[in-house]
Order: sequence, then structure tokens, then C-alpha cells
Amino acid sequence: MKIADTDIRIRYLKVCPVDAGEADAAEIISFGECRPDYERLGQAFWDLLAAGRCADLGLAAGMCRLEGLVRQYAGFFRQRLNLEPFRLTLYWARKFFSGQSFALTAPTGYGKTTFGITLAGFIPGKVCYIVPTRLLLNQVAERLKRVAGERRVLAVRSPKDRPRLEAGDFDILVITGQFLHARFDLVTAHRFDLIFIDDTDSLVRRPRNVDKVLRLAGFTPDEIAAALSRTPDSSRSGSRAAVKGQVIAASATLDLRSRRVGLFRELLKFEVGSTATLLRNIVDAFLPVDQSDLLEVCAGLIRRLGPGGFVFLSERWRREDLAAFVAGLRDRGINAVSYQRFSAKAQAAFSRGEIEVAVGFSSVRNPLVRGIDLPEAVRYTLFVGVPALRIPLAVSYVPAQLFMVLVSLRDVLQPYWPSSSALIQDLRFLRDLGPIPEDRVLGDPGLKARVEVIKGRLEAAFADPDFWVRVEN
Repeated sequence: MKIADTDIRIRYLKVCPVDAGEADAAEIISFGECRPDYERLGQAFWDLLAAGRCADLGLAAGMCRLEGLVRQYAGFFRQRLNLEPFRLTLYWARKFFSGQSFALTAPTGYGKTTFGITLAGFIPGKVCYIVPTRLLLNQVAERLKRVAGERRVLAVRSPKDRPRLEAGDFDILVITGQFLHARFDLVTAHRFDLIFIDDTDSLVRRPRNVDKVLRLAGFTPDEIAAALSRTPDSSRSGSRAAVKGQVIAASATLDLRSRRVGLFRELLKFEVGSTATLLRNIVDAFLPVDQSDLLEVCAGLIRRLGPGGFVFLSERWRREDLAAFVAGLRDRGINAVSYQRFSAKAQAAFSRGEIEVAVGFSSVRNPLVRGIDLPEAVRYTLFVGVPALRIPLAVSYVPAQLFMVLVSLRDVLQPYWPSSSALIQDLRFLRDLGPIPEDRVLGDPGLKARVEVIKGRLEAAFADPDFWVRVEN
């Protein structure tokens, strides 16, 4: 059958923002919206939205109010920081003002902490701001006091701050994850409208901290226990508890393996995941150096690059080696300080260029890696030795540990499996099990038998001298 040469007009259903009416492409191109709405309103929809005339916008009134809040926040951001917010920052703000809790996952330098500080200073109600280290607590507290205006900021640094905490004499509470763990009884006495977690990875190294955050958001122990017992299938069809507060979980890496992290999905309707950095305005360079020349070369590079550097020693170095390295830099005219002595006073001197470099270890647990927020001062990093991820090779019944070993040594382990597809199946099996504890595996005969096969193949590989030759090569 031949189709006649004629125009085929396509109409879009429920496309009109004001009344959910329909329109064709020509209308949208000509009027920027639906023609009847344009004629009735006397102005373009987008102009009315920008002007904040929400009462005229029918079904789009909620969108209008949301955009109004985002504009107010953007104005607050500009006024307090004298900076223009990133589009990504405004996207995060839209998510918050629409009532969502969410994982804020972005690489270092994308403004996660700045967003948390400005949001805490802008919104009404109580905010609990959780940081990983005392160093970052001091930085965040000082920035909040400059940004938040009349809102009362309480950073809990010592027992003398606790009377104010107990009395609720604050609008914004800044605490470390350690304080949340140790004195949860003092924090949970208050209701919070926002819990902002700066560096989620550090907080959930104690999985029970997830429960504590949810308690701060208003969930009861019974609601948390019920959510933890649900299977993924039942959680999708089950009802959700009413959220009393919002949670924003910020992280640069978000490598969260605890089963309790699933509570964020069950109760707050958001998933935590990972991020990949595909393009950064950073120059990576590598320089082979003899051990005997290491200090001299490092000092020369620091002189060339100038102040504003973080120096990271590989994990094979010990603390006494780090102290000797710092002393060696000072002997060569470099004003260096170790991470242990990088106090608030030292950070101020670093920002002024008086301290040229701070020296720490290239480990995600080191305070220089996770607990410092000085984007205006840090210009470069110098790694002494190649950073390495240590993976324990002790074979156990812990699926996550077995998975890491298999992923890391997959190429050299292949001969110890019946086929490449069998190895891939075992990897998928371990991945899908997730972070379950060893006692749960041992308590399930079928699961134990399945894991035992994988464990046995690994033990056979590790007992073979040729295996280690292949690893070295």
C-alpha cells in the first residue's frame, strides 16, 4: 500500500504545563508552549515562571514555587560568597527543595561542601552537619559562621559545648562522625530538618551509624528494623514510611559495602552508588627517581611548583619515615608540616603561603585526603612512591573479600577454574551476594557449599609456586 504524500501532524498529549492539554510541534515551535495557554495568559509561560507569577500557572504552580526557592538560594549564594553557583549546585538545590533525600556524589573540587554550607545557612529549621575529622569540623564551622548570618552555629569540639547542645541552643549543629557514634544520646534528643553528611564513606565504616542518621531524620527503631528485614523485591512493592527530615549523603568516592546502606533506599528512596571522573583540568606527570636522590628531587620540585602543595608518601613508609622526610625538606629550605601538625593555625599559614607543603600518606584514611577543604590554597599534589590499594589475600568465607581477590587476580587465576565462563559466573555470584558477614554464610549449608568451592580454588592457586611467579610477571 502506497502512503499518499501529505503532512503527518503529531500531537503531544499532556504536554501543556498549565493544564496538561495537548499541542502539536508547530504550536510549541511558534509559541514556546501550547497556543491556548499563551493566548489566555497573555505572556509566554516561561516569562511568567521567571517572574514568579505562580497563581496564574495552574498545574505548574508547584514548579513555579520550586523555581522561586532555587532563585532565592542562588541569590543567597551570590550574596554570601560573591560567587556564581554552578549549574550542578542549582540542580542539587532543586532536588532538595522538591523534598528529596539523595546521594550527592561528585569528585573532589565540585563544591559539595560549599553546597552543604550554603544550604545549611539558607534554609530555616535545624540542620545537623556531620564531618569526618576535627580538622574539617573547624573549617566548616568557621565558614558556616561567615555564611549563615544570624543562624546559630554550634560546633561540638569539647565538653564545654555540650550544655548548648543539650539545651538546643543552635540552628546548625556541626559534629564529627565519631561524636555521633559516642554521644548519640545527646544528638538524638533534637529533631533535624536536614542531615548533611560530608564524606559518607567515613561515617558508614561503622554500619550502625546509618541507623543513627535515620533516627535523626525521624525514623523509629521499629521502622528501621522492618526496612532491614525486607527483601529487595518486597521493598519495591511495600509502603514507605513518612520522611520527617531530609538526608543528603555527600561523597567523592562512595565505596559503601555495608548491607545497612540499603536502608537509604528503603526509607529515603535514594540509591548510593559510585562515580567516575572522565575529564579533569589536571596535569598528571611521572618521574622515576633513585631512592638516594628522593629528598633532593622532591625539594627541587616543590621549589619549582611553589607553595600550595600536598605531599603524599606511599603506605610502605612508616610514621617515623614521614617525620624524617619532613625534617629533610626543612633542612633544604622548604617550610613543610606533617599532617599530624596541620592544625587550624597551620592551615591558615598554608593558605597565606607561609607553609609551603603539608605531608601525609596516600591512604583514603589520611586526614589530608578526606578531611581538608582548602580549594583556594591547594594547587598541586606530589606523590612519593606509587599509591597502592592493599588487598588482603587471607582466604575466608566473606564474599566481598573473595570478590576483591578474584577481580584483582582474575587473569592469573584463570587456569585454576574449569573455564573463563565459570570464573565469570563465580564473580557475578559473589558480587550479587554483597557485603554479607561470614557467620551468615556458615549458617546456610547451601551457601557455604557454593562459597567453599570458590575458596578451595583460591587456596589451590595460592599453594602453587607457579601462581606467584605469574603474579610477579
